[in-house]
Amino acid sequence: MSRASCKPAPCRRRFLRIGGAIVLFLTILAPVGGSEPPSPTEEPAALSISGYGLIGNLRIKRTILALNEEGVAHPVFTASYLEDAALIILSRVGQDGFLKATVTAEIERTDGSVLKHGFSDEAFEPLPRPLRARSALFRIERGNRYYFDQISFDGLTRIPESEAIGFFRLTGLLYSSTKDRLYTPAILQRGLFSLAETLRRLGYREAAATASELKIDHETGGVSAVISVREGARTLIGSLEWSISSPENPPPQPPVVAMEAEQPYSDLWLQDEALALRQQFYGLGFADTKLDWRIESLTQEEGDREVQVVGEVFTGPVIRLNNVRFVGLERTHLGTVERRTGLLDGAVLNPLELEDARVRLRRLGAFKSVHYRQVPVDEVTRDVVFEMEEGKTMDVSLLFGYGSYEQFRGGIEMGNFNLFGRAHRSRLKLVQSMKSSNADYTYTVPELFGENLDGTFRAYGLRREEISFSRLETGVSAGVRRFVEAIRTDFALSYNFEYLGTEDSLLPPEETPDDVLAATIRLDLTHDRRDNPLAPTTGYRIYAETETSSRKIGANIDYQRFTFTASWHQPIRDGLRIHVGFRHGFAFTYRDDDDLPANKRFFPGGENSVRGYIEGEAAPRDATGVVIGAESSFVVNIELEQALNSQVSLIGFSDSTFNAASISDYPATESLYSIGLGLRYNTVIGPVRLEYGYNLNPRPLDPGGTLHFSIGFPF
Repeated sequence: MSRASCKPAPCRRRFLRIGGAIVLFLTILAPVGGSEPPSPTEEPAALSISGYGLIGNLRIKRTILALNEEGVAHPVFTASYLEDAALIILSRVGQDGFLKATVTAEIERTDGSVLKHGFSDEAFEPLPRPLRARSALFRIERGNRYYFDQISFDGLTRIPESEAIGFFRLTGLLYSSTKDRLYTPAILQRGLFSLAETLRRLGYREAAATASELKIDHETGGVSAVISVREGARTLIGSLEWSISSPENPPPQPPVVAMEAEQPYSDLWLQDEALALRQQFYGLGFADTKLDWRIESLTQEEGDREVQVVGEVFTGPVIRLNNVRFVGLERTHLGTVERRTGLLDGAVLNPLELEDARVRLRRLGAFKSVHYRQVPVDEVTRDVVFEMEEGKTMDVSLLFGYGSYEQFRGGIEMGNFNLFGRAHRSRLKLVQSMKSSNADYTYTVPELFGENLDGTFRAYGLRREEISFSRLETGVSAGVRRFVEAIRTDFALSYNFEYLGTEDSLLPPEETPDDVLAATIRLDLTHDRRDNPLAPTTGYRIYAETETSSRKIGANIDYQRFTFTASWHQPIRDGLRIHVGFRHGFAFTYRDDDDLPANKRFFPGGENSVRGYIEGEAAPRDATGVVIGAESSFVVNIELEQALNSQVSLIGFSDSTFNAASISDYPATESLYSIGLGLRYNTVIGPVRLEYGYNLNPRPLDPGGTLHFSIGFPF
């Protein structure tokens, strides 16, 4: 029997043909033409901010420039514009605790004269009129940052003081800076409201919190506050009854309510019950359902008060939908939006279905905003008018990242939206690092056949230096994706045809099969319940992927590959969290004369895997010491994260991997362990990480440990 392989020369030619087809396809779909060059205009007035740090200055300037209508720069500044800019600056620095900040404006008039003018919250003097300026420099004098120095409570018994303090400032930090204990009047009022609302949700309807004593040291910025709490008696719901008024005979039946043995009276609980009732009645066509609560006192025993709650419901008549109209469509085809609403003329009018239709239209990605209104036709019939504002047709983003192995990564991502007026969209991403080159093009048709089913076509190419070889991959795929709301899970099914090749390989011949063509059916499943995908603190994520390559669908190799990953994140107490990650993968061929491509083997190790090693270095080695990869691999990560302050965390971690070079030795023949420490600085793009992993049982050629610097959460 001959080996399933593709000789290097023919495979190289196929590689080039596929790559050429990808380039041709992208060229055909790329937007042609361009916008007309801007007409020459008067040089815009110059605005500068200083005194608030490089990033702070840029953020404030960007906020001020947002005042410009449609992004058009002003040729001159007026007095009103500069006063608005000063108010924005004082408001922004005030939110950061600098309550006594001052701003000095150096304004150059159009006649060349210079005006200096000061602004502060205490003395906001208007600028002289008339005023026409060609430049303005705002200098910020921050003064002291105000912070909570001490917080104490009077009359608080129902919740711990440690929990109550968390309503006013960050807790659980090893080191609490003034920035983590900011005081502003808004923060104080928000904390008082949150404290009282928490007590109300426990049944203390009359709970209130006030700052009875507030001492502010203007020399240091320290603030001492005494919070007086009036809890009052706890109120329990003894019974819930419904009073239904409806023109229908018989009237609709209210939902069944399950109550706890001692159900606390809470506005939030009543809101949930009101929502359940409206959902039921809206589905029956009672679009004008109104609900009022009536509270009647029953008993009061041992300080607790028991009440009877009566829900007074007026349904109104059954409302039917006459027709649906759309306003604001300029580039978008009418049929594109009609298919997505699912609303039928003559059907009962369900406000929840209208909201669902609005969300589906918004999800198309073609509109900046989508709103709807009901227009009465008669007493029992209405039209629905959707008002849409179409969004941008193109977006360009610059990409940046860093990892210990690939080092600097940079690229560009270009997106086209609402192609052909049918809400189709495309994305082209080009990324270059010190170790890899990657091009990825995706064309998406949202809501295929009017259903929650997105169709995708993808073309991609990758060249990446691995630890023992250079990976060459290019291919195309077509598939569908669907999000199942009931289980909050994303499913994707695709057919993929790809070239898998290697260059500069150090692998032994028996571990380096000839370049192959794989044709796979791939199924992906994603269930993500994390609170934040960039820096999760609670929740979990599950991901599974299986791909099957077969000669029957165009491949010259038969193999099966499966991967499963899971992560779990949970606070232990304020400031201390645990993160657990698990990854498992295995791959094998169906025929003895097929060798698994190196591209499909597993290479654990690196900043997102086993951190005592560089990328791929924790995989099995052969007798000569060359890293050959695994056909079965497990990776387990355990982290403890302690917040040092609001942005910096200390990390202690343990990473383990269990691998087998051959699937016949499943599940594993060797194990490697790393422990380490690290620091993380949280940013809007994810944590910046500095970590050192120490290897507990390194093999003869393994390092004792590895230092990593990277951006992004590891798992």
